[in-house]
Amino acid sequence: MVNDLKEPLMAKPIKSKAPEPCLISVIASAPILTVNTDEGETNTTETDNSTISSTENLSLDDQIDFVCQTFNLTLAAEYLERYGYSDSDVWRSLPDDELEEELREAFILFQAKQEIAQTGIFDNATKHEMCIPRCDFPDIVTPKSSRVKRYKIGKERWDSGDFPLTVGFSDYSTRMGRQDQERAFMRAADSWARVSGLSFKKGPARGSKITIGFAHYDGPWGVLGKAWFPKTGRIVFENKENWESKIPNRGGAQGSLAFYSVAMHELGHALGISHSNVKNAIMHPQYQRDVVNLQNDDIRAITALYGSAGRGNRNNGGTNNNRNNRSGRNRNRNNKGRNNRRN
Repeated sequence: MVNDLKEPLMAKPIKSKAPEPCLISVIASAPILTVNTDEGETNTTETDNSTISSTENLSLDDQIDFVCQTFNLTLAAEYLERYGYSDSDVWRSLPDDELEEELREAFILFQAKQEIAQTGIFDNATKHEMCIPRCDFPDIVTPKSSRVKRYKIGKERWDSGDFPLTVGFSDYSTRMGRQDQERAFMRAADSWARVSGLSFKKGPARGSKITIGFAHYDGPWGVLGKAWFPKTGRIVFENKENWESKIPNRGGAQGSLAFYSVAMHELGHALGISHSNVKNAIMHPQYQRDVVNLQNDDIRAITALYGSAGRGNRNNGGTNNNRNNRSGRNRNRNNKGRNNRRN
């Protein structure tokens, strides 16, 4: 049964500390709310369902434009604090005529990461980037520790005894067939497996290392999903989203979002990878509508955690096998040398 998260509470002020769960969301003009779940408090955005229904079939570009119509400077300030670009909430007490100047450095940092003109003001290009569907995990834990170009990995990882990672569905989307979403998710898992040597297999929801579920957060074009680092192993997607299971997603229905690419992103978090600063990477915080394959930056991140498929994997015994093979080759060379000396 699909979960329906009800009775949200007003959220507390959001600090720049990195949260453990990851939510992909659009920040609209509605107030940010907190929903109590089994895993703790989840920040979502309150939306008018009638408005969402009327915009569900818009293209992504049109939907972004729709959100931008009501995305103001105050929401931009919340965005910058929420995602780590500003480590102070002093802006909350400032009038609008002083607010933009207070946030100048934060705007420049955000603009640099998004590779747009570093004007230091809340211009249309900056607003557009802030209205793109994205992940709720902060881009910067502290402004001073930011890196301009590189993946980031978390401190947690799966151990050798955890593999193959079993994947089980506890809930299913009502917008796709069950087999379609299972097939799309396992293909997303296979994308990570091909470059790392990790292994996954489909299993029952109970007892699986990674469980997939669907819940109603705020309807279409709001929260897309969330995931937790190892070894929580939980991924939850928005049930009301207009998901498209086709791979690649080009040619999908108007207003659809590629479940496959979002699944790759969320699974990356479940494997221990944080956000990338590389614009076209699957692990970039913004929704990647035209990227349906892992990019070099994603591959470097997963192999930094688990090793590469070609050189043996740290969890599946590949590294030990390589050592055994090298030892075997050394023994063969030594035996051959001894035989030559005898002859």
